[in-house]
Amino acid sequence: MEKNLGRWLKKYMTLEYLEKTLIRQELFLGDPQSWPDKNDSKVLDVYKSQMALKAVRATCMSMAPDRYHFWKLFGDSENGVCLWFDRKSLERDMEGDTSLRWKKVSYYTPSKLKEKCKLSELPFAKRAQYADEKEYRVLREYAEPDKKLGYGITFQPASLKRIYLNSWLSRNTYKHLKRKIAYTSPSIYSHLKIKQNRVLDYKVWIDAAAEVK
Repeated sequence: MEKNLGRWLKKYMTLEYLEKTLIRQELFLGDPQSWPDKNDSKVLDVYKSQMALKAVRATCMSMAPDRYHFWKLFGDSENGVCLWFDRKSLERDMEGDTSLRWKKVSYYTPSKLKEKCKLSELPFAKRAQYADEKEYRVLREYAEPDKKLGYGITFQPASLKRIYLNSWLSRNTYKHLKRKIAYTSPSIYSHLKIKQNRVLDYKVWIDAAAEVK
């Protein structure tokens, strides 16, 4: 476990997967081959081949402050939602699963990748241009066929602290979805803070502009 990391791990996803995630208490591990950024997927493919693994699956989270383009790219704008996990709690949830590895991503130029990165750390390496994402990656390594281990990370409800719905929603739609989420397994998610992200309309910023002389 790394020291001096931030408290939050933020998982951007689309709303269509939210209810299933909450009910199953499970984060889905995707197939990197389906990722649009082939810089990532091909690096993981190199690692899989070198380690003689049957498969590698992963999920990506962010430790960075909120960004407009995170919602556009990772949450599909008006279809997006962001889950905030307490990092230490989620790491404890994963500790019993020896097939999982997790770590913050390190960012390299091509020359530094060859010079500094070891094979064991290759799944947690990314191009320097993406450093603002402050990515935290969890992956499962499959020495045997995928189905024996499944494709999810089980988490305890208490590890999930907040849910932010996207800024593109109307206030009425936001309130409707907030009620719907609150009614999803209320006995175990009563602690959740459910809010609407304000990346498109941050009142504090706008009010400050009005004071500029």
